[in-house]
Parts: sequence; structure tokens; C-alpha cells
Amino acid sequence: MTSNILSTNEKETWSQKRISELERANQELRSEILERKQAEKELREEEFRLLQAQEFMEATTKGTDIIIASIDTNFCYIYFNKAYQKEVQRLSGKEIQVGESMIETFANLPEQQKIVIEQWSDALEGNSTERTLAFGDPGLYRKIYEVHRTPIRDAEGKIVGAGEVARNVTEKISTEEALRKSEERYRILNESLRDAFAHTSMNGRIIEFNDLYCKMLGYSPEEILKLTYQELTPERWHAIEDDIVHEQIIPRGYSDVYEKEYRRKDGGIIPVELRTILLKDESGRPNGMWAIIRGISERKKAEEALKKARQNLEDLVKQRTEELEKAYDSLKESERGLAEAQRMAHIGSWDWNLVTNEVYWSDELYRIFGRSPQDPGATYNEMLSLYIHPDDREYVDNSIKKALEGELFSFDSKIISANGEEKAFHAQTEIIYDTNHNPVRMRGIFQDITESKKAEEKLRESEEKYRNIVETANEGIGIIDNEFKLTFVNKKLEDMIGYRAGDMIGKQLWFFLSEEAKHNVNLILERGLQDFENPELKFIRKDGSSFWAQVNAKPIFDNYGKLISIITMLSDINKRKEAEESLAKIEIARKKEIHHRIKNNLQVISSLLDLQGEKFKGRKNIQDSEVLEAFMESQNRVISMALIHEELYKGEGTETLDFSTYIKELAENLFHTYSFSSKSIHLNMDLEKNAFFDMDTAVPLGIIVNELISNSLKHAFNGRDNGEILKLRREEGECKKEDNMDTSFTLTVSDNGVGIPENIDIEDLDSLGIQLITTLADQLDGKLELKRNNGTEFIIRFTVSKKDNRAQIDLK
Repeated sequence: MTSNILSTNEKETWSQKRISELERANQELRSEILERKQAEKELREEEFRLLQAQEFMEATTKGTDIIIASIDTNFCYIYFNKAYQKEVQRLSGKEIQVGESMIETFANLPEQQKIVIEQWSDALEGNSTERTLAFGDPGLYRKIYEVHRTPIRDAEGKIVGAGEVARNVTEKISTEEALRKSEERYRILNESLRDAFAHTSMNGRIIEFNDLYCKMLGYSPEEILKLTYQELTPERWHAIEDDIVHEQIIPRGYSDVYEKEYRRKDGGIIPVELRTILLKDESGRPNGMWAIIRGISERKKAEEALKKARQNLEDLVKQRTEELEKAYDSLKESERGLAEAQRMAHIGSWDWNLVTNEVYWSDELYRIFGRSPQDPGATYNEMLSLYIHPDDREYVDNSIKKALEGELFSFDSKIISANGEEKAFHAQTEIIYDTNHNPVRMRGIFQDITESKKAEEKLRESEEKYRNIVETANEGIGIIDNEFKLTFVNKKLEDMIGYRAGDMIGKQLWFFLSEEAKHNVNLILERGLQDFENPELKFIRKDGSSFWAQVNAKPIFDNYGKLISIITMLSDINKRKEAEESLAKIEIARKKEIHHRIKNNLQVISSLLDLQGEKFKGRKNIQDSEVLEAFMESQNRVISMALIHEELYKGEGTETLDFSTYIKELAENLFHTYSFSSKSIHLNMDLEKNAFFDMDTAVPLGIIVNELISNSLKHAFNGRDNGEILKLRREEGECKKEDNMDTSFTLTVSDNGVGIPENIDIEDLDSLGIQLITTLADQLDGKLELKRNNGTEFIIRFTVSKKDNRAQIDLK
């Protein structure tokens, strides 16, 4: 039987082993506990630092409009300050918490939620952004923020969230808008002031002023800016005005209205009336003065005249009323003055005592009604039955009754005076009440407006005459408002355009203009209506046909220079235009006939040279050969000029010719002249199409091409059986000089022949052809260049101005 009982040694060995394992495990446990405690300590310290940072950030932004927030990649809040929490609560109605989803917070605001997700997503994708955003209902409470968002990364650079810092700029933007409006109001005030104004520094230097100030003093703005107000003021006013500055303006901020004088640029002295206001800087220190100045020259003259008149009147009154008491005289003078004023204004006054039924009439009222001043004033019933026109009696009676019920009234009516004369009058009435609000008196005025009514009738007749003149005028007349819409058209304009007035009123002028005319009108508007110069414009009728009219326009402006309307007058010039077109066609035909005749004459000269040259053919004498060659060269030069006139004759116009076509014909003619049937000589032309020159350019250039090609054909291929004139082309570039558009040309004529030896200077050659080339190149203000590589190459560079119509380039 095997025993399961361990020996003493085995037990000790097992116990020691077990104890070692327990000690090792215990040691590991203690190390783990220490590490955990250290990690917890570091976490607490990190949380404490984070809390301190949050408290510092909260304290720093407290009392400001700066809002701060951060989220993780799931759009859940990590941190926000109280300002952010408050703003979100204002928008969403929810009080947010850390860890809460931003998406859920704005769930009840889908449009705001979409904006929030898009903009925060941009930051979570690694983009730093800066935007200006508006939050809230524009009609209730709206804030504008400058928002900065940036991604948040961990130590390894991985994006773990995003942060936002926003600053409230609502007040700033409102302030800027208020400042803009204030400046606009100041500008409008400046432009609309009818008085002069000036802004000066405290030492008198003039800083700002309006046009009236310049006109008042006769200086230009530049001259005034170099002056002080003391230099513009006569010396006798300096001490007075200095006292006003120190005793009124500086202590209380403004002056009383006071008078002084200015010295104009021409030396004249003008009296002015002004009031000055003190200007201060942000710290409250005076930094300038602002004065409104009104010229009172006319008033001073009137005051002086009035003073003299008053003195004369006083002297006269004193002479005639020495026996009368002053009080009595003053009363009678006042009564006479009132009566005179009423007589001049045709106004009579009356006063009716409703209690005693007594009536008072002024002298002028007696005159208006034709009643004798010795008679008492007419009672109400007497006036109604005797004087008020029968057609108006009921209306006047009802008006008086309403006035007695408390309604003030004024009315126009007619009377029949005592002498039977019918008059028009204007009446105004006032009721006097006692303390119990019972009517006790009625008073008023009657103004004779008969002459005014007659004037109104004459004005109506004048307007009717004006309308008849407008409606029967031979010109189409219309009125356009400041939006260029027709507000009136006469019968002639209806007939010219083919529309009825009702169809034209309210439509803009553009509706009736051709496209070309619209362009021309736009150019006129850019220059300003003040420079309107009676343009000739094409109009489109209702049936689609067109007609030409000369437009005479008169702009109407209000007192502020704002356009109110434009009176336009259209004169039909269709027949004149047709006559001008016919004359233009006749002129073109005449010029073409001249070119045709010149071409024929030059061909006759060429034929004569050809016949004369026949006399020398076949002769072996060298001089005869040279003469024959001279005849041939002269003949070619004449042909080159004749071809120009032939091209001008064939062309649609008469000013320019297609130079490319001309050069081609000229070159082919030269090849035919120098007949190379035994040699393989080819012409290779590289010319752009539709290059048009006038005669001043084409003639010398054609002769140059004639000489260069002739020279190649005569000399380049001696001793050779084949060859090629390689290039004949035109290149260009454009540059703008002031109002001109200049075109630079390069004409190249080259061959691969024997070439010109290096030791020969072409400027020293005694050759008519070379002399012609250099002279004509100078005539074109061109530059001649010779290259001798692999043959001969002549390059001529010259410039043609489009303004002078010397060249027309079709760029299509």
C-alpha cells in the first residue's frame, strides 16, 4: 500500500515553494497597487489642471460676449463656457450638459441643425475655419458672431474633436451701420444746406466747407484750405470774435447768432450772420468749431432802406400830428395801417356778436360788397339774402351752422355786390366761446379772389393752348420719368411709332429703340444728360419696320439736382437719311471710277514701255540690254501701282484694299515677266487673309515687294537650274498708344539662291532698286534688315495706326 502522506522534507520543500509564490504574487500586487495609485494621482492632477484651465477660461471670458465650446468626434459636448450655454439655451430653449449630443440639442431647429453639422464637420475633417454668422430671428433678437473653429488632435496627431471660439460683433456691425448712415445723413445735409458752413480748427485753420462758402468768398477750395477765418475777417472784428469764442463758444459749447464781415478775394466786404458750435474729441477737449454762415447783404440793404423810410415817415408824422396826443395818434395810425394792408391784400374782416347781434365790417369789406361805409354792417340774414350768390346760399348757410356746432371752416364762393358785380371770394371763420363753451362771437375774413380766379382761368386756357400745340406739332413729343418710362406722348409720336398712347405709357424708352440706338443712348447716359447733343437714333415701329429720328431732349431736375423727367422731341429724318445714303453710294461710285481710270492710264504707260522695249530686243550691244532691263523694271513698277488701283476698283469700299490678294497677283505677274520655263523656280507665299491697307501704305509697300522679288528672280538663281523664293508673309502685334491702336507688321521676302556676299554693303550700292527699297522703308517709318544665311532674306518692320484707317485687320 502506497502512503499519501508527505515526508517532513517534502512538506518543507512544498511549503517554501508555496511561500515564495505567495510572496512573489504579493510583490506584484503591491507594485500594481502603487502604479494604480500613481495613475490615479496623475489623473486627479490632470483633472485639477483641466478644472483650473476651465475656471480660468470661464473667469477670463466672464462679462464678455466670447463663447467657447468643444465637441468630440460624435458631436457630443466636451466643454463649453456659460456664455455658450446661455446662447444655445436662447436659440434652442434647452439647457445643455457636457456629454450631450449637439445634434439632439438642435433637433427642433432643422435649419440651424444643418448649419451646425456642416460647419463643425468641416473642423472635424481637419480644417480651421473663420466665418461671420448670424443667430436668432431677424425680427426679434439677432446676434452676429465672428466664429473660429479648429480641430483638436491627440499626442499622435489624431483628430479627437473640435473647438470653437466666437466673438459677438453685433454691436460693432450696428455701430458701423449707424456710422455709415450718420455719414450719409451728413452728406445729404451738406448738399441740401442753403447756407454756407465751415469747419475750423481751434486756431482758425479752415478744414471743411461747402460750395456756398467758396462762392460767398470768391476763393477756390484749394485757396480756402490755406487760410484761417481770421485772415478772411477784417481786423476790426478780430477782438470781438475772439471774445465770442472765449466767453460763449468754449464755456457753453455754442454762440449766439452774431454778425460780422468777411473780406472777399476781390477785396469786397460782405456782411454775414453766423452761429458757431464747439466740437470736442472723445476726451471732451475742444478740437474745432463748426459755423453756419448766411450772407445778409440784401437784408442789410433792406434794413438800411427801411431805416431811412421809417425815419422819413416819423418825420412826416411828427410834422402833421404835433397837436394830437401820442396815444390817439398811435391808435389811428394802426387802424390806417390795417386798412391799407387789407386794401392791398383785398381782405376784409368782420366780427359778429352773437349775443347782441351787432356786426362790425372793415373798410375793405364794405368795398368788396359795394356797400356804403355809412351803412351798418350787414347782418347774417341780410348778407345771405342780398349778397351771397343764389347758387351758393344753401352751401354757405350749412357751413355757418356747422361752424356754430364747433367745426372750423373755410370755403370759396361767389357774391353779387350792391352794384350787381359778381365776385369770387375766399372765407375763413372762427368761433369764440364763453367759459361754458357757448358760442358768443363769430369773426372771420372775406378775401376777394376774383383776379386769382381769372388768372386760374387764363392758366387753364394757356395749358389748353399748350396741349393743342403739342398735339398738333409736326414732331413726336414725349415725356419720360426718371426710370425712363413714358408718361406722356402726343398724337404725332403715336403715328410715328405705330402704338396707341395707352400702349406706350408706362413702357421704357428701350422698348422702341433698335439695338444700335440702345448702345448709343447708353453712351450718352454715361457722359451725362447735360451733354446731350441731339443724336440721330433708329426706332422700331409696332409693325417691325424702322425709322430714323433726331432726338432733342431737355432734362428736368429738382432743386437738389435729382432728375425728375425728360421732355423729348422726335423729328422724322428718314428722307434725309435716304438722301445721305444715296450721296454716299454716288461718292463710292465716283471714287471707284477714278481708280478704274488711273489703273487704265497706268496700263497704257506699261504698254508704251513694253512697245518701246521691243525695239531693243535681240540686240547684242550691252547698253541696249541694260536699256531693255530698265524698261522692264519700270514697266513692273508701273504694273505694281496699277494693280493697287485695280484692287481698289474691285473692292466694295474705296479706302483700303486686300493687300494679300494684291501681293499674290503682283508676284504671279513678276514670275510671268521673268519667264523661268527652263528652271524650276517656285513661289511660296505665307500670307494671312483679309489684311487691308490704304494707299499711303499699299503703294510704297507694293513697290518694295516688286523690287525684292524682281531682284531675287534676276540675280539669286544665276547658274542654277532650280531654286525657291521661300517666304512672303506678314506678321503682326498690337499695342495701344493713347487713343490709337497701332499694329506692328513684319514683311519677309527671302530666297535660297546664291545670296549677297558679306563684303557688299547694300547701302553703298549704286542701284535704283535698292535705293527705292531703303527710301520707301523710311517713308513707312520702317526698319530694313538683311540676313545672308542660306541665301538672302530681307525683313521690313513697320507700324500702322488704326485710328488713321491706314490698316484694317479682320481678326476672324
